[in-house]
Amino acid sequence: LMVDFRPDFNGTIVQRLIDTGAIIMGKTNTHEWAFGPTTEESFFGPSHNPWNPKKITGGSSGGSAIAAVTGMAYVAMGSDTGGSVRIPSAMCGTVGFKPTYGLASLHGIIGLSFTLDTPGPLTRSVMDAALAMDAYAGADPLDPCPGRLSGPFQKFAESLKEVDNLKGKVIAVPTNFFFDKTDYEVEKLVMEGVAAMKDLGAEVRHIEIPSLELVPNVSTVILFSEAAQYHKERFAKYPDKYQPGVKARLEQGGAYKAVEYIDALKGREKIMADWERALTGIDGVVVPTCPIPAYDIGLPAPWNIQTRGKTEEGRAMCTYHTRLANTAGIPAISVPCGLTSEGLPVGLMIMGRRSDDAGVLRLGYAYEKHNQFPKSI
Repeated sequence: LMVDFRPDFNGTIVQRLIDTGAIIMGKTNTHEWAFGPTTEESFFGPSHNPWNPKKITGGSSGGSAIAAVTGMAYVAMGSDTGGSVRIPSAMCGTVGFKPTYGLASLHGIIGLSFTLDTPGPLTRSVMDAALAMDAYAGADPLDPCPGRLSGPFQKFAESLKEVDNLKGKVIAVPTNFFFDKTDYEVEKLVMEGVAAMKDLGAEVRHIEIPSLELVPNVSTVILFSEAAQYHKERFAKYPDKYQPGVKARLEQGGAYKAVEYIDALKGREKIMADWERALTGIDGVVVPTCPIPAYDIGLPAPWNIQTRGKTEEGRAMCTYHTRLANTAGIPAISVPCGLTSEGLPVGLMIMGRRSDDAGVLRLGYAYEKHNQFPKSI
């Protein structure tokens, strides 16, 4: 439906990047309507992982991850609604930053879920992500969702310059939810990353975070319902123009009742409150970005994969860890932490308190400086 679309104006983020000297190179492949975690369902075909072309890139911003990790661009953009910046970053070995909800304008962006959509950069370094945020973050009178802004805003890149260690910082590793379905190799690499952060001076605590079990259902109901509302007229007119998986998700979203959506909104409030309480005295929470590495392109539905000796649905596993940050509106960054025995990248995700974007970037920057993961391939 959008293959020949050419906008007649620049979105706020694009214009602000141009205003600071960025050269816009073009568009990258994405999962159709940004509504999928693999970048397989696209008019242009699937994106292929640069580390192994038989594997998925993750999504929805799979093309952006390729552009960043191969050195085509210093900054590639994505819209993170359930992990669309961080999932491909983890699977392709780039940095992916999802800011606090409301920190960046949605003006000019084709939406999916107006209470979850969060534009973020995919880059080869945390500093590049911070520079991108300096360029485009901030209030915008054209933002279609006014009142979302959470400020005050820091100069993100400037805040990184003196960071060399993690002395005085407290990081937490959850004892519930995040490692229940995590591949053993992924867990090993992430915990090695935690050990490295401890060596840099951080205090490591192991904590239980309430309400995490609510996240999968709450985020699904909110995301699918809002996506169905956004696509209502277009989907009614052109249902067969949608990829099968996207079509199924929109039909599911349209079937939810108002009371189910309201229940999900109430569940989100509980998740947000419990998160902020759990992070009292803690600078960041460290978990695997995705519980699994990239899997084969073209797996038949239901995309079954093996993890921890059990069969799981692959697409659900892609978003299993990333949805929390969108549901709670908090900042999160994925930083590469190593390669599996098959040579596939793994991402370490750091999440923080709402509006502490600079703090999350600093934690990621300190870890990245002492981690010898290649910046590009």
